[in-house]
Amino acid sequence: MQKPSLCRWVLTPVEKSYNNGAEVAPALITRVWGDDMVNLTVFGDYNSPTFKSSAKLFATEEEMWAWVKENTPEDHEMATNPLACYWPPKVT
Repeated sequence: MQKPSLCRWVLTPVEKSYNNGAEVAPALITRVWGDDMVNLTVFGDYNSPTFKSSAKLFATEEEMWAWVKENTPEDHEMATNPLACYWPPKVT
């Protein structure tokens, strides 16, 4: 997995209403707590930036959702807006 550092971009799940119907938004890493834990500033289409503290970082979207499903009760809000993020896929 890539190593996180300040000012790197990741993707994070958001409420659809925050990002004009999209389920993910770009986020900037603003603090690194470790190889898999970061703070984020999240940028939606037309809202002010928001913040996620101590978001778990994953290599892929699939890994992130597997972790969310394992660690979130079904009725908890985190299932739709987890404190998690993942590296964007590489474009070739």
